[in-house]
Amino acid sequence: MRKEIVIIGKGGQGILLAGHLLSDAIAKNTKYHVINMAFYSAETRGTESRTEIVITDNEEEADYFMAKKPDIAVFMHPEYISKYVKNIKENTIVLVDSSFNVILTGISPKIKIHKIPFTIIAEQKLGTSRVANVVMLGYLLALTNIIDLESLKRSIKGNIKEQWVKINIKALELGYSEGIRRRR
Repeated sequence: MRKEIVIIGKGGQGILLAGHLLSDAIAKNTKYHVINMAFYSAETRGTESRTEIVITDNEEEADYFMAKKPDIAVFMHPEYISKYVKNIKENTIVLVDSSFNVILTGISPKIKIHKIPFTIIAEQKLGTSRVANVVMLGYLLALTNIIDLESLKRSIKGNIKEQWVKINIKALELGYSEGIRRRR
């Protein structure tokens, strides 16, 4: 088994943190081998930020540590969709933060695209866009069951500054309940 996940957005959106939280939860709470590669520009905000996660059930499958054809692709900013659309296969689960003006072209109509306004949800329900990345993770968990909610909560508690833990847990639960609601 080999699963590949890419999360792409702009610096400042918490893309690398989202990848770290998810990778940490899977690595510490399952039997799988997890590799997380972070890619970002020299500037810290506003430029491309990407994390690629490879999950395997045996170490040999982890020899190539980058996502070639992701099973899950998350676009937290639509600017990068056209750049990575060629890597999306027909059974890829695609999540797009629809808080931004999203125009999707070049994607097969057979691909199920989930357009969810993660940033707007975070701003309106939690008062800050800084946790939109964790709202997205909650939604992703509800959609895929890639890891259980409690494991990701433990990852948040172990990796986020104490003053941000409570709101990130709320963001995770909010995204998860939104995912459950939309799944019906």
